[in-house]
Amino acid sequence: MEKKNILYKNKICNLSLQDTYTLFKNFLYHKCKNWTYLYDIDDLMQISFLGLYKAFNSYDLSKNIEFHKFASVVIENELRMNHRKESKHALNIALNDLPKDDYYIFENLFIDNTSYENIAISNIYTEKLNKELLNLTPLDQKLIIDICFKNKTRKVLAKELNVVPHTIARKHKIALAKIQAAMITTFQ
Repeated sequence: MEKKNILYKNKICNLSLQDTYTLFKNFLYHKCKNWTYLYDIDDLMQISFLGLYKAFNSYDLSKNIEFHKFASVVIENELRMNHRKESKHALNIALNDLPKDDYYIFENLFIDNTSYENIAISNIYTEKLNKELLNLTPLDQKLIIDICFKNKTRKVLAKELNVVPHTIARKHKIALAKIQAAMITTFQ
């Protein structure tokens, strides 16, 4: 391996890249610690080693700069460049790495087991039921809506309308029979 003279602690040392790495391993780790909230430490160590490699290759002893200061600037620059590159493409999601919550939504776009025919038929029945409900007298409409949709009892309705509960039951039965007869004749 190629050895290079570097200024380290005001001494000139003749070190190879491997020796430099072992000497600055803890220094690299401390540089990476600032970025661990965003990236994995192993990835950061690789990036910082690339920075150390670039610093080692471009270091010039004649400029009289200590190597760790020069390496610090190069490593920080390398980490920042990586962050810029990663954040630029952070919003791009690979199709095989969909978030688990969105995966099922995405899958359902392609695999749709919904029977649109049944939904259409159900909508037709609902429209017809609504139309027949509007054809009833206002009292019959109120009875059907209050009993079937608002879950009021016949006794409560009888008190509201000042009639006997038996009358409410009879009128409710007649109104339901009218709607049922209209629905049967329509869909036969």
